[in-house]
Amino acid sequence: MLQKAMAFITVPIFTRIMDTAQYGLYSTYLSWSSIFTVLLTLRLESGAYTNVLGKVQNREQQENITISFITLCFCLTTAAMLLVVLFPSFMTALTGLSTSMLVFMLLEIYFIPIVNFWSYRQRFEYKYRVMVIYTLIKSLVNVTVGIALVYLFPTDSQAYGRIISVLLVEGVTGCGLYFRFIMKTHKVFSFHNWTKTLRFQMPLIPHYLSMNLLFSSDRIMISKFIGNAEAGIYNVAYSAGQVMDILKMCLVDTVRPWVYEKLNQNEYSKISRFSFLLISVMTLISVAY
Repeated sequence: MLQKAMAFITVPIFTRIMDTAQYGLYSTYLSWSSIFTVLLTLRLESGAYTNVLGKVQNREQQENITISFITLCFCLTTAAMLLVVLFPSFMTALTGLSTSMLVFMLLEIYFIPIVNFWSYRQRFEYKYRVMVIYTLIKSLVNVTVGIALVYLFPTDSQAYGRIISVLLVEGVTGCGLYFRFIMKTHKVFSFHNWTKTLRFQMPLIPHYLSMNLLFSSDRIMISKFIGNAEAGIYNVAYSAGQVMDILKMCLVDTVRPWVYEKLNQNEYSKISRFSFLLISVMTLISVAY
């Protein structure tokens, strides 16, 4: 919740220092980024990886599967990068983003699964103190570097400044965590794990993709049919309306390790009682909001 709250807190900052059209362009970039992230990372951390952490107790095996999943995401992202390089006009026409923006997006997506896998591991091991410290430092650095680069870039390129700032922070964090993973195993891929993972995860992709399309399609269409400035104005109001969705997703991510633990222990009644309580609380908060 702290991590997501920082995104809302910084909205007024960047709307003040960025040109309206540039802020709208950055919002459109984020919308496409969320869609490509689902396609290229398969949201493994929310499905197959969570399942692995819940069932596989051997630490070495967990490390091997983690690095194998990261390599699978790398391969998919590299394939997308080749499409952008070989067919830039098609990808630009499809997204409305420049080729350089698409390259920056894919570079960022290389690091997203690394950070996500590490974060889910901390949740499963109940290392919340580590997560809070990491979240605070990363969020503060992200905002500080973002403000600095937005001011350094010309007015008509401020979106690039914000994009590069996020890429730098994600890149430094991702590289550090990747070397931490790679030092604990020498097996960077496993076709057996990939086959099992794809069979498990692929049926979930339409669900993950539909949610992202629902959240992102409006900003993409406004940018394409009306303009980036209008998309930026819309995104400010949309961010306020997202509060409840973010709260719900944060609670689900937090509870997920406990749910898998109880599933392994066949304690279904506890899950049922807690789920009913959680749904009731969220309903009351939604009505009040």
